[in-house]
Amino acid sequence: MKKHPKHRVTAVAVVINEENKILLINGPKRGWEMPAGHVEEGIENIK
Repeated sequence: MKKHPKHRVTAVAVVINEENKILLINGPKRGWEMPAGHVEEGIENIK
């Protein structure tokens, strides 16, 4: 059985340019969304 971490470090960015346009990505699973990501299990330091 795969162990799931108790906490996952994630981040989401809201990027707005000079024309007040928001950056979105077209993700394969959820469609249009803001750029986001997470830290893989076992990674301790983010620089």
